[in-house]
Amino acid sequence: MGEPGIGKTRILEELAGEARQVRQGFHGEEVQRAQRGRHDVPVVVRHPESERGALADLDDVAIRTPAGALVPLWTVARAELGRSSATVQRADRKRMLRVTADVDARVANANEIIDGLATSVLPRIVADHPGVGVSLEGQRREQSDFMDLITRGALLGLLAVYALLAIPLRS
Repeated sequence: MGEPGIGKTRILEELAGEARQVRQGFHGEEVQRAQRGRHDVPVVVRHPESERGALADLDDVAIRTPAGALVPLWTVARAELGRSSATVQRADRKRMLRVTADVDARVANANEIIDGLATSVLPRIVADHPGVGVSLEGQRREQSDFMDLITRGALLGLLAVYALLAIPLRS
């Protein structure tokens, strides 16, 4: 039957592949280097300028599915206009990239998605790019902090109960 979360991991990998396709189409992908005299010239493949000059061109982007079919981007993803950071963010003097997502609880469980990322996708990213570190924040961080607080509170509560029982029993 397989491990739990494998299906969600496959979905996450497919979404990463779709995002890569959009990036390659608009920004370009170096496919080879050509020697021209003494210089190495990169050969970059991307959509023609007329197909990547406006934000509305995202509506016409075709994504190749794992089955090989071409489908419009809007059938597999939702793009929203938003603001990006105008500055380089840093934490402990290191450059930081923040990736966020809103999870529809009716469709997926955030903990399963994070577990899938932490066990399959993130280790590969760290292995492929030495010097890259990963830190899970947000809801997962809040859950971890809350569990630490509950554990400390439970220990203090047990100690208080023991002390209150020890006083009248004189032991």
